[in-house]
Amino acid sequence: MSRIIAGFASGRKLASPAKSTRPSSDRLKESLFAMLEARDLLTDANFLDLFAGTGAVGLEALSRGAKKLVMVEKDPQAMKVCLENAELVSSHIPDSVEIHSIQAPVFKALENLVGNFDLIFLDPPYDYPAKKLAENLDQLKPISTGIVIIEKSTKTELPPVEGWNVDDDKKYGDSELVFLSRDVSR
Repeated sequence: MSRIIAGFASGRKLASPAKSTRPSSDRLKESLFAMLEARDLLTDANFLDLFAGTGAVGLEALSRGAKKLVMVEKDPQAMKVCLENAELVSSHIPDSVEIHSIQAPVFKALENLVGNFDLIFLDPPYDYPAKKLAENLDQLKPISTGIVIIEKSTKTELPPVEGWNVDDDKKYGDSELVFLSRDVSR
């Protein structure tokens, strides 16, 4: 069972669709958000959660101080769960926050998405084609103003990340977080 770990909605249990998602582990989320908070990157951040699943990662960001969340998820049942979880979490946050949802494949959603995002989290299925992930990263260049974080299997290679710097990577069991920032020298 996934939950909100810290912040205003700490301890709230999140709903999860039966089999259509692979939730990020609490250990991985704890480490991710400890790093983001240590760098003071969450306060008032605009957060984009791609392949949102249950929305747990983006909703954790809201619980810890982000002000805007856009969740993208193609599976209708998973999106329904994202919206239920968003309602639960937002009811425990004292300040107003913006939550938007887009039910579409990530590639399609990114074709029409406007705005700027301080933090972008991608958690594609572990069998997601590397070529598609590289295309998604190209689509993110105009809207990323901060850090892009990819959760992937330790067994899969990261595709070429032209126009991005790999700033860090952390392994948690069979999962890995890769931190990217825009390569401004290009």
